[in-house]
This record gives sequence, structure tokens and C-alpha cells, in this order.
Amino acid sequence: MARLRPAMPFVTALGAFDGSQVIGAAGHHSTAITLPGGRTAPSAESRSWASSRGTAAAAC
Repeated sequence: MARLRPAMPFVTALGAFDGSQVIGAAGHHSTAITLPGGRTAPSAESRSWASSRGTAAAAC
């Protein structure tokens, strides 16, 4: 879990976040956060994504 900590600011600050960071940190594609067209999902969606993956749910 320690290796996921650097990704936390990108999960909480969706304004400065571009999906590729999550792909690098989590190791897979995250359609729940980066929507088609380059839009980002609301923070509630990212919290749901994090908890469903069992990753840094405390990021919120």
C-alpha cells in the first residue's frame, strides 16, 4: 500500500489529475475516474473506485 500513497493527491485533487497517473499507480485502466472525452468523474466516484479496488480508500 505504501507504493500507492503518491497517487493519493491525484485522487483527492481531480483538477490536477489526468487518468494516466492512476493507470501507473494502480496498474490497470480506470474508466470509473477518467470518462470518455477526457472528463473526470466526481470525487464520490473516485472514492467508490478506490474502495471497490481495495486500494487507498483513505485518500478521501
